[in-house]
Amino acid sequence: MQDTEKMYRRIVETAQEGIWITDSNHLTTYVNNKIVEMLSYEKEEILGQPFTVFLANEFSELAMKSRTQRNSSSRQADAKFICKNGTEIWAIVSYTHFYNEHDEYTGSLAMVTDITEREQIEVRLRESEEKYRQLFDLVADSIFLIDNESGKIVEVNEAAASLYGYTREELLSLKNTDLSAEPDKTRMATNKGLTTVPLRWHRKKNGTVFPVDITAKHFSWHGNGVHIAAIRDITQRQEAEKALIESEQRYRDIFEYSSDCIFLIDVIEGNKFKYTKFNPAEEKSVGLKTEQVAGKLVEEVFNQELAHVLNNNYRNCCEKGVPIKYEERLEMPSGFVYFHTSLIPIRDTMGQVARIVGIASDITELKFQSQALQERNEFLQKMADTVPLPIYFKDVKGRYIGCNASFEAFTGTTREEIIPKSAYDLHLKNADFYTEKDFELFNNPGVQVFESTVELNGRINDAIFHKATYLNSNGSVSGLVGVIVDVTEQKKMEKSMQHRIALEGAIAQASSLFVSPTGADADVNEVLKLLGEIVAVNRAYIFKLREKGSKMDNVYEWCSAGTEPQIDNLQDLDSSIFPWWMSTLKSGKNVEIANIETLPESASAEKEILQAQGIISLLVVPIQSMDDNLIGFMGFDDTEKPREWLSEDNKVLRVVAEMVGVYWERERTEAELQLHATHDFLTKIPNRYYFEEILNRAEAKAKRGGKSALLLIDVDNLKLVNDSHGHKAGDEILIDLVKVLKRNLRESDFLARLGGDEFAVLLEVNSEKEAGTIAERLRQGVYDSELNLITHGFRLNLSISIGIIMVDGTLDYQRCLALADTALYAAKEAGRNRIAFAETTDDFISNLTEANNLLSLIKSALREDKFVLHFQPVLRISDGETIHYEALIRLRDQDGDMISPGKFIPIAERFGLMPQIDHWVVRTTLAKLREFPELKIFVNLSGMTLGDESTLGEIEESIRESGIEPSQIGFEITETAAVKDLLRAVRWIEKLKKLGCLFALDDFGTGFSSFSYLRTLPVDYIKIDGSFVSNADTEPVNRAMIQAIYTIAKTLKIKTVAEFVENENILKVLQNIGIDCGQGFYLGRPNANVKMISMKSIELEG
Repeated sequence: MQDTEKMYRRIVETAQEGIWITDSNHLTTYVNNKIVEMLSYEKEEILGQPFTVFLANEFSELAMKSRTQRNSSSRQADAKFICKNGTEIWAIVSYTHFYNEHDEYTGSLAMVTDITEREQIEVRLRESEEKYRQLFDLVADSIFLIDNESGKIVEVNEAAASLYGYTREELLSLKNTDLSAEPDKTRMATNKGLTTVPLRWHRKKNGTVFPVDITAKHFSWHGNGVHIAAIRDITQRQEAEKALIESEQRYRDIFEYSSDCIFLIDVIEGNKFKYTKFNPAEEKSVGLKTEQVAGKLVEEVFNQELAHVLNNNYRNCCEKGVPIKYEERLEMPSGFVYFHTSLIPIRDTMGQVARIVGIASDITELKFQSQALQERNEFLQKMADTVPLPIYFKDVKGRYIGCNASFEAFTGTTREEIIPKSAYDLHLKNADFYTEKDFELFNNPGVQVFESTVELNGRINDAIFHKATYLNSNGSVSGLVGVIVDVTEQKKMEKSMQHRIALEGAIAQASSLFVSPTGADADVNEVLKLLGEIVAVNRAYIFKLREKGSKMDNVYEWCSAGTEPQIDNLQDLDSSIFPWWMSTLKSGKNVEIANIETLPESASAEKEILQAQGIISLLVVPIQSMDDNLIGFMGFDDTEKPREWLSEDNKVLRVVAEMVGVYWERERTEAELQLHATHDFLTKIPNRYYFEEILNRAEAKAKRGGKSALLLIDVDNLKLVNDSHGHKAGDEILIDLVKVLKRNLRESDFLARLGGDEFAVLLEVNSEKEAGTIAERLRQGVYDSELNLITHGFRLNLSISIGIIMVDGTLDYQRCLALADTALYAAKEAGRNRIAFAETTDDFISNLTEANNLLSLIKSALREDKFVLHFQPVLRISDGETIHYEALIRLRDQDGDMISPGKFIPIAERFGLMPQIDHWVVRTTLAKLREFPELKIFVNLSGMTLGDESTLGEIEESIRESGIEPSQIGFEITETAAVKDLLRAVRWIEKLKKLGCLFALDDFGTGFSSFSYLRTLPVDYIKIDGSFVSNADTEPVNRAMIQAIYTIAKTLKIKTVAEFVENENILKVLQNIGIDCGQGFYLGRPNANVKMISMKSIELEG
């Protein structure tokens, strides 16, 4: 029994069918090895699991339904199982349910047969049948399956039903002969090969007769002999053939009369090409008749190189089997010709390319035009790309058709990305606006200019658009060209400039306030208001420290609208409550807080106070005294937002704070300044301003009968003390001098220092004689006194000169001072150490007025650079070559008229202005030489300048710093000036000659023992005075003087220059003597025009 059980179990285990047993709870109790093999699960993974867990379809519902029916017979169903690896298998499941004696379900037994492979084959067969059925129905021709024996139609496609007008069922009830419209209704041939039936006529269901082509083939279908027939309605083909015949004639006409070259080629064996025919245009183009080329291969017609090119083109057409187009350049007898060629392949019935039709258009002229156009377009594009402004082009639809490199950079895109897109494609914000502007311009052609803010790719630019329409050849609008001017930086600069200008205006207003002695609190508040509005803050204020910085008060405040004033709450504050704040300001630094939340721990006290006032951000700068002590502070508060403070705001606040500091310092020192305003700091006697006030009163008193005299005193040789021992020694002398003057004056006399070494005394006297007596006493008292020079341990005798004028009320105080100054000048000119009374005649006063006017003009010209230089050439007489120019100074009056140097030079000398004038001439000449390095220019130096060591040093330094070649500049000094201080003149000349400068001795022959000084003075030229030259052609004595000067100069190897060469006769005299150079109106007038200044020669006879 057990052996039998083992045997059956082995049979079950090794069975080719899967065995699956479940219990009454539908749980698996047994599966054999086949089930394990099929599902790839381990047996333990299946046991205890519901049968339905392994199913992929609704088999379980069928099984459950069968269990509810009491029936023990076996059942069968298809099922789809899911393997462990996820794949699916198909199986046939035969199952039986078991019941106990109480009809209770106890389990099931299922036999599982794997039919996956069979199912897959059936699926493929069904798919194949469906595919061919669809193909059968999709074929355009009418397809019939016809039984060979009976002629009965056994199958048709949809096209057949559609062509004949029958339904499919109707056609399947007919024979093939039922469709024929011919009397002889023979059946289709039934040979097994492919059969093509000649033209037949068939009839549709509606009676319409039509021609058909029939192609049939025999084959076996379901064991029966059938043939399949493809029937095609050739009605249209017949009509087309008729049309083809008609069109053939038209094409023949086209072939013969076309201006394009047309040629026909037969294809031989796929790779050789034989010409068959040329049309007349082709014959003319290649210079060959059809008779010459017909039947010949390409290489038999054209040279090897050209034939190779043509064969490749024809071969390419054959290989591709479709029409091809190309451009070619062929060398014809007339030269190179460009063609646009089309090759059209013609196939034979086997589908092979048997013939080629070629059509070639001569595009030589068009090619040249196209190349020219392309070159022009490339040129225009290159030119546009060099323009730094963005340029673009649009068509009438608003699409971009071109742009330059700057537009690419402006939009952040490439030209390829731009063309042919619109403003919308560029994601341009406000694209609607720009599109509307485009079409507004198209509707009103012309020019359009507007400004806009461009937002593109996250960037915002301010730009000005300049657009204009352009026309096509028909005169219609073809598009527009636009130029964008990016004014973003300009706008920023304008805004910054406006801000800066506003700040500068505030500074100017503050400056006018704080510098003015009448500044008021209301004006300070106005400045705070102006600054606060410009910087856009809520509060601007000024605090002032007192009691050595321990207390502080808010003295000025401005608040914006809606900001609560704090000034009343910020009085008598203890500075110690702001330790961090005060420490920072005392160090001279600003308190700059973008956000008070970022204040350091050391500023916790300040943070609490600022938060209580609602302050979020602030900028505070210190107000310092002249000695850099903190005396207050000034600041801005922002109660709305954190902010970074601009450097301009910082600087402006600092500048205004400095002004406030100066203003406060001025208030503190006003008393001291008032005291010093009327007295000389050095001598402690009244100063010029005080004296002028007293003199003005004396003039008024004189008009009422009072008498007084004005004395102007000048120390004759104080400059010598300053030059020899320094200004400190000079100051000691002045202090001692005041003591001497006071000893020789009465208590009622008023002594004042006007400046430098000049003093004034106002005497209450009754007559000129009394005034003269007191003046003489002063002069003698100074002359007899030995003034102490304590710091240098010796005593010194000085002298003074005095100018006197009576104050009688007829002149104002300024005229009195001027007349007294003239008298003083006369005393100095007369030899110094003396007194002189001023003349009050009308002529003298008139001359004085003119002198004063000239003096004013000279000083103004020095201040405002109003002198003018003219340049007169000095020519070499032997060849007429210009060797250098002499710089001559000129002065214009208020009306623009030229003033003679003879008028203003004496005034300048009288008032000691010549050193300044000479230095101006030197500086201006150096600038001219830098501009025209080919020139050489000589400058005149006065005797006063030669005696001024300081000016001479400045001139030397100017030459060294100018960067010019020193030999480009020379100096002319007068004989008289040179011999006044010969040693100094020689020393300075030698110093500048070492640099390379040249020297000329001017006005030679009119001064001292001229010839004896020539050995000492190292000059390069002597200029013979014009008084000898101007009449040398008529005065033998003058000629002899010139001859003597020339002889001595030649011996000393010094060149000679003759002045005042006014005519040709004088020039000839100078030539005969041998004079080196000449200067005068005949040779060249002085001229200020720079264009005239060049080393030009003039023609001289001789």
